[in-house]
Amino acid sequence: MQMSNTLLRRLYFGYNPAELCLRLEANADLGRYSIAVYLSGEESGRVNAHVRFGGTSAVVENHGMSLGWEAALNAGGATATLSRAAGNDFWETVNPIRSVAFSQRVVEWRLPLADVGLRLGDNVSLVVALALDGVLTEILPTGEAVIVTLAPLG
Repeated sequence: MQMSNTLLRRLYFGYNPAELCLRLEANADLGRYSIAVYLSGEESGRVNAHVRFGGTSAVVENHGMSLGWEAALNAGGATATLSRAAGNDFWETVNPIRSVAFSQRVVEWRLPLADVGLRLGDNVSLVVALALDGVLTEILPTGEAVIVTLAPLG
């Protein structure tokens, strides 16, 4: 997934039998932004219709998916948390994300499949959101969410 003339540049994704691996690249420094990847699997349970801070910019958010999980990185990359949709656009923190790497223009996450209710063979929808000072500024992709099949390996 790639964009131009925006802050977010590319999102790479891959997986192994135990983890979903994501790499986000930017065209400029991400240090001041809150960054989150939203996931929705086939059995997400409770879902939210909007990303965090989605109500701050209706023009930006147009993914069309029901959101089950949020892997969020606070501004500056100091902490990352995994949250589950609680319904009504509320999020409840599940645990810290320990497998995250942050630099000025790149963020990488490794999310255990079991932690987000996924297994090989499932379809997962992905969308990335960027917020500055609590205001949603950008979303990737700009249209509908990307759907990836976690095909069995081998």
